[in-house]
Parts: sequence; C-alpha cells; structure tokens
Amino acid sequence: MEEKSDKRKMNRLLNAYEVFARDGHKTLSGKTRDVSVFGLGFYSDREVAPGAKVTLNLYIMEEALTYDLQGVVRHCTALEGKEAGKGKFVVGIEFTVTEDKVLPFLEVPGRNFSESITQTIVVDADIQTTYKYLSDISRFPDWVPDVKSAKVIERYPDGKCKKVAFEHVFLFLQVNYTDEYTYKDEDFRISFQKTGGDSTIVKNQGGYILKSMGKDKTAVTFHLNITISFVPAKRMVNYFATIGVRKALKNFKTFVGKDLQKI
Repeated sequence: MEEKSDKRKMNRLLNAYEVFARDGHKTLSGKTRDVSVFGLGFYSDREVAPGAKVTLNLYIMEEALTYDLQGVVRHCTALEGKEAGKGKFVVGIEFTVTEDKVLPFLEVPGRNFSESITQTIVVDADIQTTYKYLSDISRFPDWVPDVKSAKVIERYPDGKCKKVAFEHVFLFLQVNYTDEYTYKDEDFRISFQKTGGDSTIVKNQGGYILKSMGKDKTAVTFHLNITISFVPAKRMVNYFATIGVRKALKNFKTFVGKDLQKI
C-alpha cells in the first residue's frame, strides 16, 4: 500500500497525447488521460483484459517525438457521464521497463540533471528601453514560450519586480516555482534565482546582461544554470538549450519592436 501511495505522489502529465497499445491480438488507440514515470491511463473505445501485456507507442505531436514502451494492463474501466465523451473505457497501464527506459521528461526519484545555457540576441532599441522591458517580469508570458502566468508577489520600493510566481510548461511538465530578482541599474544587469515552488526544478539561477551596440541597438545575453529532478533525453536538452531559448529571445526582440511602434 505504501508503494502505491508513493507512486501516486509522483508528477503526472495531464496533456492529451496520442497512444497506441498492441496486445498481440488487437490494437487500441486513444488520448492519454495522465502519464507518470510508472505508467499511464488513456481513453479507448475498445476493451482490453487486465493482465494483458502490451507494446506502447506514445506520440507527442508538438515535438514530433515517438516513445516505444512496454507495459501490462492493470485495469480497464467503463466510463459514464462527461468522461464517456472521451472514450468508452479508460485503460490503466503499468510500465514494465526500468525507470531509465521510460519517458525521459518525467520525474525519477533520486535523479537530477543540470545544464548551463548562454545565448545572445541584438534588440532594436536603446539600452535603457530594453532594460525597462526586461525588468517588467509580469509581462514574460507575452514573449516567453510556455510561460502561462507570472504573478508578482513582491516588489522593490522603486516598483521593480522582486518575487514572481510562475506557471510554466517546461519539457512537457506543468511546473510552478517562484524566482527572486535583483537589479544592477548602473550596469544594466538582472539576476534571478529560485526561492520556492515544486520540486521539479531543483535550481533555477541566471540573468540578463545588456550591452549597448550603438544607436537603438542593444545586445541581450541570457545565461541560465538549471537543475531538474529528472534526466531528459539528449535531444530534448538540445532543443531547449538552442531552439527553445533562441525562440524566447527572438520573441522578446519582436515584442519590444511591436510595443515601441504603438508609442
């Protein structure tokens, strides 16, 4: 009982991903209801017997990723009410592979992963204006991909954001954390570090360094040291460290340009 309780405390992914399950006789398909490091549940229009061994394919359309897994059906429950609109049954499957072989974006107890990232972009605005936009942390959801909200919970006497609570879809997981910001106005530097939130992100520390590149040109260098409570696939790390961060910086450049045109 204690083991099952501990499993239920693990992070569960609630996104609806495509899943295909084959038990040697038939193939079931549907959308996932939830996914954890120990197994998944998915909606199906076909019934399958508990105890059946299945081969699974989980398809994440947004990133064109496919994961092949092995499992055993633990329950197949007929649905009623609102959930019945998603499928006739919900099928619960327990993974039968070792933890290092399952979905690499899910939390595995006792395992951490760290990464350092640095990228630079040139923004078409003077350094004071660029610094002003970056200092308004509450507007991060306007340009940072997958940041759903940034709630300011404490400010400095001059009005700058001090502590900000984030809701963020990070490497396919919904994470909630609080960062504390410090500013060096004379050097146009902003720093942050995690001070609270869930355990998915163990450490989140970094900042922005601005440098004037002439009239209406500012180089923004973003640096990050992050430790997370799972070991992701290498291609996911590469995507986040290169394409993901680059996209955020390009979005910031576009965001500033469009906002200045309104003035």
